[in-house]
Amino acid sequence: MPVLRNLSLKAEAGEFVCILGASGSGKTTFLNVISGLESCEGQISFHEEGKHLPRSEVRLGRVFQEPRLLPWATIYENIELVMAGKNLDKDRIAARVREYLELVELWEVNNYYPDQLSGGMQQRVALARAFVTEPGLLIMDEPFNSLDDALVKKLSTDLSRLWEHSGKTVILVTHNILEALFLGDRLVVLDKNTGTFSKQWVNVLPRPRDYRCPELHQHYLQFVAEIDSGRESSV
Repeated sequence: MPVLRNLSLKAEAGEFVCILGASGSGKTTFLNVISGLESCEGQISFHEEGKHLPRSEVRLGRVFQEPRLLPWATIYENIELVMAGKNLDKDRIAARVREYLELVELWEVNNYYPDQLSGGMQQRVALARAFVTEPGLLIMDEPFNSLDDALVKKLSTDLSRLWEHSGKTVILVTHNILEALFLGDRLVVLDKNTGTFSKQWVNVLPRPRDYRCPELHQHYLQFVAEIDSGRESSV
């Protein structure tokens, strides 16, 4: 029996879509299908500036639950290496690396090695590395899943800043409703029992957002209540 069935999702250019679902609901499988790591019977279409693109031409980025940094390379080098083949001169590459490390507030440690950084700092490097290549679509597989609540808030704030700076399309999967409300333009629920998207909500909270904002927590309670009741609306 297939894990996913009858899925339909369209992400607009520059949209931040959060996919929520319990463990085992198929969230990672869905990302694998998008990236071509797993096959499907349906169709996945990519468009850029109104033109259809084959998957081979899509500038796809991915962030995993683990930072996956090269231990033998400095933080600067970890980001510089992904810029290879971008037809940029050395000065432009250096400026881009610094730009994105400053966005995650890690330029001061650019000459450190990954094992000299905390887990949260390593994941911030992974975020900068993902955005520096300016992907057409960035998919993220619960990148903050193993971190404590304070770090989740810090890193999702960094992620929001990177996304607003870049204007890229992001699809993020998570089980953390508050994180999804903080980050997403649209929230989609993947149902474990049916293997399909059961509900979706348009997030009307204005940006920039703040975890200390009472409205965020009010919307969280409303969202949870609507899931329990089976209703669908904007939150």
